[in-house]
Amino acid sequence: MRVRAVGLAAVASVLLGASIAIADPIVITAGSAGGNLLNDPGGFELIGDKTLIVSDAFGPAPPAGFAGGDTVVISGTVRPQSILNNPGNATISGTFYPSVWLFGSLDFVGAPFVAPPAQPGAVVSSFQTTFVMNGHLEGYANRNQTGPLFAVAVTGSGLASAGPYLAFDDNRWISPPSSGAVNFTFSAADPSPTPEPATMVLLASGLVIAGARRFRASRG
Repeated sequence: MRVRAVGLAAVASVLLGASIAIADPIVITAGSAGGNLLNDPGGFELIGDKTLIVSDAFGPAPPAGFAGGDTVVISGTVRPQSILNNPGNATISGTFYPSVWLFGSLDFVGAPFVAPPAQPGAVVSSFQTTFVMNGHLEGYANRNQTGPLFAVAVTGSGLASAGPYLAFDDNRWISPPSSGAVNFTFSAADPSPTPEPATMVLLASGLVIAGARRFRASRG
């Protein structure tokens, strides 16, 4: 009789574990995530079929600088983080969790692109390329990772952008530390496969050029 009871308990444990895990990845079709050069906290929003996951997070920094002709990759990892030490909420495949502590990571990998020549006195608001994301998130009832609620794999794709970048006469693109940021925007459709600068503007204003020169001097 004891053997039977132990066996039933083991089966119940397996079934309970299966009830909080989702085998197939949830496809994220909207939302965004990001990071910045100052390593300030940000957040992410993941939207999929009957799914909404929102969290504070620390994200990756954009490439700080590179030369014209370099192969550039915009990538990094975003990890959920409770900035105010409060639980969040999430909806996973139609099930709403009103109080949840999130753990895990989202790994973003952008398609490599070749940076254009850096013409002195130019600025690019952002460089853009496609990305794919794969990640794993776990939800718990407590911040010490007890009381498991769910474990889910997520995947998605979209457009990554990093910027702004200033061009200097040594053929280098530099992102100002105070404003450099990276953003990953999810899309339901396959994004355009051609990476390119979002906007390139010649700096005709002497004030802006002077600012770029001051920034360059600060690098020295």
